[in-house]
Amino acid sequence: MIIKTGEEIGHTLYFGSWQNDIQIRFYEKNIEQIMKGNEIPKFKKTDIQICLNIIKF
Repeated sequence: MIIKTGEEIGHTLYFGSWQNDIQIRFYEKNIEQIMKGNEIPKFKKTDIQICLNIIKF
């Protein structure tokens, strides 16, 4: 994550793309919360996004 001052804080790692059917994302959730003014213990978060394109005719 890069903040307005240009300083880089936190890291996010993506596998896949939002354009694909599956994307896996690992990131430091506490950094996101600190930016919102919430002080929480350091922890990582993993999101798995699965898009099912089911079309019935």
